[in-house]
Amino acid sequence: MKQIFVITHPDVVIDPNVPVPRWPLSEKGRQRMGHVLNAPWLNSVTAVYASDEQKAVDGAKIIADRLRLNVIEIADLGEVDRSSTGYMPQKEHDHNGRMLFLHPEKSVDGWETAVDAQARMVNGVEKLVAEDQTSGALVIVTHGAVGSFLMSHLKKRPITLDDSPEIEGGGGIFSFDAQSGEILSDWADIDLFRL
Repeated sequence: MKQIFVITHPDVVIDPNVPVPRWPLSEKGRQRMGHVLNAPWLNSVTAVYASDEQKAVDGAKIIADRLRLNVIEIADLGEVDRSSTGYMPQKEHDHNGRMLFLHPEKSVDGWETAVDAQARMVNGVEKLVAEDQTSGALVIVTHGAVGSFLMSHLKKRPITLDDSPEIEGGGGIFSFDAQSGEILSDWADIDLFRL
């Protein structure tokens, strides 16, 4: 059984003057990501993947450095494309995010639709699993919405907010079997997840 650990990046530096995909992890986000380094399951990991967004790469690098591995960046693992609006105040962003889940086939203010983002994410994960040549577990560092969409896909049900990690500041983790798609551990906070 090849296990895949999906991690959503934790807290970031929000800067309205920087494009959202280039936002880095904050110091708090780096500290929270560091909690993963003490988990026993980490020793089974033989490859670390991330979206090509800075916050995901930052998080993946913390794990990869510990394991003396390189981060493999895959654009398809990126968050919902929100370039039509760029930075939005938190309240507006949260509203649009909710609408994304409630109306997955509709674009919200020009954002990528949830169904399109889900298809892209699932394709990215399936491709990396097919191409990975390592023998152990895999880590994928990605983003909250697409991580939720992947969870819905694995549970074989429509996109729903019920599959969202609901962890303040991000930093959720779940795992599944690469071959069967069976969920092995549901969403947990990276601050607490040990397995």
